[in-house]
Amino acid sequence: MWLTNLLCLLLTIVAFPNPNKDNPLFSKYDQLENRFDDNNAMALYWRIVNQGQPTEAINGALVFNASEWNKNEISGTQTSDGNVTNVWYGIGFGKSMLTAEFFVNWCKPNSLPVSVEAATSGGFQPPTPVTNPIIVTKGLQRLYQDNAVIVEFSRPTTPKNGHNRDLDVNKPTSLIWALNPNPDPRGKGGWLFFHGKNRGAMNLQFSNGQREATTDNEASLSAKKFHAAVMGTVWIVLFPASVFLARYLRFLPSWLLIHMTIQSVGSFGGVLVAAIYLIVTLPENFGGSSVFNLLFRPHSLLGLTITFFTMIQGLLGYLNRRTLMSEKIKVDRSRFVFVRTCHVYLGRILIPVAFVQAYLGLQVLFPWEETKFRGLVFWIAYIALSGFWLLLYIGAEIYIFLKVRRSGTKLKLVKGRLRKVSNDQLEGLLENYKNEETTETLQPYTWEDIGNAQLQGDLLVVAEGKYVYRINEWLNSHPGGRLIIQSVAGTDITQDYFYESGFDVESFVPKKKRASSSGKAAFNTLFESEQELSRKRQSISQIVRNRDSIPSNVECNIDEKEWAIILRARRTHVHSKLAIKRLSSFLCGELITKSVKDEDVLPFDRFEHRRYAIVAILPENPDPTDQSGTPVYRIKFSLLYPFDTRDGEPTSFLLGQSVKIQYYKNGQCYSNYYTPINGNLATFEVIVKCYPTGVVSKFLCDQRPGDRQFQINGPFDNPIINPDKYFPKLYDNVVCITGGTGIAIALKTLETLFLPTNVPLMVMQAYDATNFDEITLLVGQCVSVSVHFYDGWAFGKNLDTNVEGLFPLGVTLPQTNTRLTILNTCQTTSDICGKEMLSGSTVAYPRDVSIYHAITRERTTNRNTALGNIISERIDERLLVSLFQQSWDFSYGASQLVVVCGPPSLQSTISDILSVQLRIPKSNIVLMPFKKVDGPYSLERK
Repeated sequence: MWLTNLLCLLLTIVAFPNPNKDNPLFSKYDQLENRFDDNNAMALYWRIVNQGQPTEAINGALVFNASEWNKNEISGTQTSDGNVTNVWYGIGFGKSMLTAEFFVNWCKPNSLPVSVEAATSGGFQPPTPVTNPIIVTKGLQRLYQDNAVIVEFSRPTTPKNGHNRDLDVNKPTSLIWALNPNPDPRGKGGWLFFHGKNRGAMNLQFSNGQREATTDNEASLSAKKFHAAVMGTVWIVLFPASVFLARYLRFLPSWLLIHMTIQSVGSFGGVLVAAIYLIVTLPENFGGSSVFNLLFRPHSLLGLTITFFTMIQGLLGYLNRRTLMSEKIKVDRSRFVFVRTCHVYLGRILIPVAFVQAYLGLQVLFPWEETKFRGLVFWIAYIALSGFWLLLYIGAEIYIFLKVRRSGTKLKLVKGRLRKVSNDQLEGLLENYKNEETTETLQPYTWEDIGNAQLQGDLLVVAEGKYVYRINEWLNSHPGGRLIIQSVAGTDITQDYFYESGFDVESFVPKKKRASSSGKAAFNTLFESEQELSRKRQSISQIVRNRDSIPSNVECNIDEKEWAIILRARRTHVHSKLAIKRLSSFLCGELITKSVKDEDVLPFDRFEHRRYAIVAILPENPDPTDQSGTPVYRIKFSLLYPFDTRDGEPTSFLLGQSVKIQYYKNGQCYSNYYTPINGNLATFEVIVKCYPTGVVSKFLCDQRPGDRQFQINGPFDNPIINPDKYFPKLYDNVVCITGGTGIAIALKTLETLFLPTNVPLMVMQAYDATNFDEITLLVGQCVSVSVHFYDGWAFGKNLDTNVEGLFPLGVTLPQTNTRLTILNTCQTTSDICGKEMLSGSTVAYPRDVSIYHAITRERTTNRNTALGNIISERIDERLLVSLFQQSWDFSYGASQLVVVCGPPSLQSTISDILSVQLRIPKSNIVLMPFKKVDGPYSLERK
């Protein structure tokens, strides 16, 4: 056995002797290779001429013996009539049909053999004859002899023309061969028909005849088929399904996880298979002229391009997912719009490009011209899949356009104010989508219950002020990101969910700014009434809200810039009926509210969390004078839908009330209570001291306006003064003693007593307008202030003449006869908060307002400023006694009040001095809570 193997091995590496040395036709050749087919029917004779010279060439004869072929072949694979007639056979210089150059001979019936020099057609199909052949057959033998065909040729080894490869006769040359003993006349040219199994490959060294059988061609073809199968599955089955899921089926549970899994597996598998293919076919892809390299073919170039952009797409998807999951990313994700847009549109581009790539791949493996012989089933599958996806996507788009997107119903004006207008279409939609089994036992919820459940990890939302839904399932799959779900949890999502972009995004057109020719403060009005209701976008839910004018019970002091910030913070986007259907499956309860006369208006509940945006952050002390100074900011909040009022909603904050500001960070809920210094539930401002180690305060101060949504509810706490009950007869004297940001209570007192808006004020001194933007006022007339400029001027309306304009506030009487004294303590003069309001009140009503600032860490002289009297000392018994002797009426029966707001140590000290030393009844002293903090609470369900 071993001897036999050794002999076989020697035969593969030693030159095969020429058995026809005595035949004059073959005696001129030095080498013979006839181990192409198993029958030794095909043979190649050759010799090298002018070896080592520029004119070096291989002169040879390509032979096919039909008699030898037919000896061992079964019926159906023999030559026609047992003769050599109609047989074609040939060799190729190269590793495969994709890269070789061919020399093919056809035994044309009733004619001499036809020789064709051809180049690859770029696929596994008949090669294409060349126009400038280099193989010479003219003048050489082409004949039939003893049922065999003999064709002589001469091929230069170094053509140097850039189209044909050079052959090194001293090194192994890749050679492929093929034949068809009985070709189908339907083949190219009537004879060049598919060769079937009659093919092979070898490495042949022409200088000595050494031969090495190789399976490179088989391995390459197998690698290509495996490559085609995997890439076809990934690109025309998995990826289109994944894109369809992300585009049209996002209401399904875990759609994002499925999408990411398909994309990840497909991308990894596709790139891996492409890499394996490149490695297996490495000899074909590199080396030699670019004419013969597969990398320079359209299919290869497009494949490499797709592979590269697939990796880019994967990276974009990863970044986009991190953006959605990260709570550190801003709500509007404006910095990441480019990433998301590229991810979406690159995916949409890659899919059709991949179908083109699949077409090119099929053209390589199973050319369309060959489908009458082979590969038809693959083309049918390709066409079927292409048509299926094309029809599915077109059908889905048509369905979305006709059935899912919003159909318009013009907005309606209801009773001159903003109302919720329900119709049977949305009600029926929600009812049809509700699960009958769950609706029988709907759990009742109040707004307070929803807030408490939220702190236990239940992400509950309310739609249409009626139904409660648990949306925990969307926390990690919502297209808007994790932070959006956390922001809306515990709130009414009707505006966001059933409206394309908010009912009042385009409702109000800001007026032009008005400027005073005398250099007084410029005034920017709020918003005009809507003039063209038809321009408003329509809701799929068929519930519409609208306003013809700003409701009289709400004052919304926002300008154009702040309005743009509100729109950005809303993060509104279209929700389809399919999304509504998915939301309906989360139904878990029904909201219980107090009954109201008008069913179209939601009732006010102080426990309802409503969503706000920070629209402005203004520094109160931008330059602390020493290291102990702490930055203080005035932060302005606005409702995301500031004209969406509630029935019974307070028109302003009462003195002593606070609101709870809540937000989410790192899976936890944080909140704190703050006292608004002005405004109402639509827009208001708070004073925030940015402590370096503070959690809530530092987070608020670090925000960029419009980046996040905050949940706010309230107002809480009993009011110290209720204007509706006590005005115009209030306290004779009110003294506010504050420390740090506790001055907020003093500022709110100023606003309540002396700087109100939309309140009639009596004119006590006539004023003649001197500029076009001012109004004339007569003694006894009433004027209403719209905007305070805190420089002694205001913008408002003469209620007797209905003329709007600027006027000096000092010509009016305050709405109350109360005298207000403020004693504020802080470390430095730069720490004084509310400078505008303080100076504005002292300028307008110097006889009614007295302000003192006790500075503790700054050496300064006592002086009177626009902010009040600056005193360089601490609040102690001597200072309080001196102050109260000036501002307090110690006689019996005087109606007076002391409000203290500051750190607990300050409150305790002042309370003792007032009650013990000055003998002020404790019933006249109100100690305000300085700081209340809730949280953090985990959002994980318990």
